[in-house]
Amino acid sequence: MRIDDRVSGAEARVRRRITVALWTVGVAAMAAFLASFWVRLWADAGVTPFGVLGFVVTAFGVALAVGIYVLQRQASATEAQIQRTRHRRLERRLADVAQALNDAQESKTGERLSASQSAHAGEILSELRSVRPGLVLWVDDNPDWVRNERQVLDGVGNRSVLVRSTQEAVDLLDAENRFDLVVTDMRRRDELRAGYDLLKVIRQRTKSLPVVLYSSSDDPEHRREWMTAGGTESTYEPLGLFDAIARALDRSLSN
Repeated sequence: MRIDDRVSGAEARVRRRITVALWTVGVAAMAAFLASFWVRLWADAGVTPFGVLGFVVTAFGVALAVGIYVLQRQASATEAQIQRTRHRRLERRLADVAQALNDAQESKTGERLSASQSAHAGEILSELRSVRPGLVLWVDDNPDWVRNERQVLDGVGNRSVLVRSTQEAVDLLDAENRFDLVVTDMRRRDELRAGYDLLKVIRQRTKSLPVVLYSSSDDPEHRREWMTAGGTESTYEPLGLFDAIARALDRSLSN
C-alpha cells in the first residue's frame, strides 16, 4: 500500500469519528431540547425550552468548531507526511541516479567523478529535471554498455527507447512516435560508420531533431567531422553526454 493511501485512510477514519461525534452531540442536544417540554424538574429550576435550545446551538457550534480544527490539523499533518515521504523517495532516487552516473563514468573512463565533477553533475541533473520530460531514441547494439546512462536519463524523468540498429531507429522515426532527441553510437558490428549513416538519414528528414554521438573516441577531429555532418554534439564520457543531452532537450522541448 502506498503512503498516500495509508495517510488518506487515516484521514478518512478521523473524519468518520468527527462525524459520529457531531451526530452524537446533535442528537443528544435535540433530545434535551424536546425533553425540556416535559421534565418538571427543569421547569421548576427555571429552565425553559428556549434556554435549552440556546445551549443546544452553543454546544453544537463548539463541537463543530472543534471538529473543523481537528480536521485542519489532520490535513496539515497528512500533507506534511506526504511531502516528507516524497522527499525521501526523491532523495533515494537521486542517490541511485548519482550512483549510476558514477558507475557509468568509471566504466567509460576508468575513474569515478571527482568532487568538482560531482558538483557539475548535480547542476546538469538539476537542469535535466527542470525541463519538460523528453522521449529519447537511444541507438546502440550493446545495451549493457549504456545501461547506467539510460538509468540516469530515466531517473531524472525522461524516457528512453533503445534499438540496436539503424534500420530499427529509422522505422521508429518514420512511425507515429515523436522523439525529442537521438543518442547514437558510431560502430555497430561490421558497420564502422553506422552513426554517420543514421545521421544522414535523419538529416534528410529533419534538420531540427538533435542527434548526439556517444562513442569511445575523444579525438577532436572526430567531433569536428560529426558537427560538420549535422550532428548536435559528440562526446565519449558520461558527464559530457548528459551535459549535451540537457542542452539539446532544453532547446528541443522549448521549440
